[in-house]
Amino acid sequence: MSATRATPTAMVPDTALPSAPDVSFPELPEALRAAFEAQPEDAVRARLEGFVALTLQRLRAPTSGPMPPPVPARTVALTFDGPLPDQGQPVEHILADIAAHVMPHGRDKRAPTWFAQLDVPPTDISVFSGLLIRALAQDPITFSSARSGTFVEQQVLRWLTSLAFPDTPTAGGCFTSGGTQSNFQALLLLRNHCLLRAGADVNALGLFEALTRTGHRGMRVFASEASHPSIFAAVRQLGLGDAGLHRLPADGEDRVSLEALEAALAGARREGHLPAVVVLTAGTSGVGAVDPLRAGMRLAREYGALVHVDAAHGSMLLFSQRHQGLLDGLQDADTVTLDPHKVLGLNAPLGGLLVRDARLLTLLGKSSLGYFVAGEVADLGEVTLDGSRALNSLGAWLLLRHFGRDGYGRLVDHLFALAADFTRRLRESGLFELFPEAPAMNLLAFRLVPKARGPRPGDLARENARNEALLSRLLEGRRFAASCYRHASGRLYLRAVFINPASRPEHMAALADALIQLGREAE
Repeated sequence: MSATRATPTAMVPDTALPSAPDVSFPELPEALRAAFEAQPEDAVRARLEGFVALTLQRLRAPTSGPMPPPVPARTVALTFDGPLPDQGQPVEHILADIAAHVMPHGRDKRAPTWFAQLDVPPTDISVFSGLLIRALAQDPITFSSARSGTFVEQQVLRWLTSLAFPDTPTAGGCFTSGGTQSNFQALLLLRNHCLLRAGADVNALGLFEALTRTGHRGMRVFASEASHPSIFAAVRQLGLGDAGLHRLPADGEDRVSLEALEAALAGARREGHLPAVVVLTAGTSGVGAVDPLRAGMRLAREYGALVHVDAAHGSMLLFSQRHQGLLDGLQDADTVTLDPHKVLGLNAPLGGLLVRDARLLTLLGKSSLGYFVAGEVADLGEVTLDGSRALNSLGAWLLLRHFGRDGYGRLVDHLFALAADFTRRLRESGLFELFPEAPAMNLLAFRLVPKARGPRPGDLARENARNEALLSRLLEGRRFAASCYRHASGRLYLRAVFINPASRPEHMAALADALIQLGREAE
């Protein structure tokens, strides 16, 4: 038998895998294909038409006040208790449900008589940019998934940083979902930095071992009782617990008591605790109080503590030449929270965290994502808690360019003028007790002058009930939206926030007149 050359197929072992069966691809529903596949422009316009109609309905001049009809919550909820549908429904049917069951029950923050909350209502440009943001679908967390979006985000951060930390080339920042996340990340970074300065890397050792190595019994964060609740929550979430938070009393204008701060710092050092962070607020959510920033920072530095300033609301002052002096000392803070979606007329979510030294951001403990290709630019995801995020900063970039610093500065001055004249009207009526006597910013807390002046049992509850009743009557009319503020003393105040650029002096005067009339009826 003559030798023959073996062919490759003759070398395949008997254990070769069987041939793969034919793959069966399911037929995708037409609605699914239409939603994901590129369509001709006319088809896209047709699909967009229903959404545009509802948007225009929302943005047009309001025909009623900002409050929805008084429908019980349980009645509204009945519309939304059905099971997940097995089969898809036409978009037109779903939009009809939105028109009938969602839109009528929402508050209209763009109404000029909306005086309830701290956030500037969204501009029409913000609404329109939201469509563009979602169409672009850029994720600025990584350069490879955003590219131009990364530079948009960096430019907006530079603009904002230049306002908070002028002439500070080391400053930097990152965007967040809002003030709550910014406050948490700020305290996280400052906790890590404080321990690192004391000789312990908490990212490597963990909190217990890091504190043990520093030789301290614990670490303390100091914040006023008028601080935003997110500060108190962040201290718990960072593993310090309520024991790690020293709540400081506020003075007669809801600003932190400097005497109490100094005593608390000295006490923490004396008891073997590490004075870690002093939190100051620029624009409390209750009355807009601004803590004495420069004096508070001086005390913090004296005891070796770092400083965070929660300026989620007060950052609007950075745009005003007339009122920016209220933030004197801000540029010396280690970290600053600001809220573009509270200040710029943006749809949420877009918060911001600014730092005096950008190196602080690297203490977050994150590393690059292994499934993204390394780009020419450092990934922003390394300095934020987010793993992915829409390019919401595009809306801020657009609005800051459109209005400029001067436009926003005039807006702030307009809102402050409304608050000042509203205060005058209520004071002259003699029916209300103001807190504080003069507004710190663009909002005012007030209550009916108490009938009882003595501290008898039940007096506080009765006075609070009188003010609750007055607020209920105001809201029942649906012409105005206002809110309330419960002070640390237990006193309930009504609160008017002048935040809407559409609010004119006549809208403010109408609110004052309505309150004065209700106050007379409550006598």
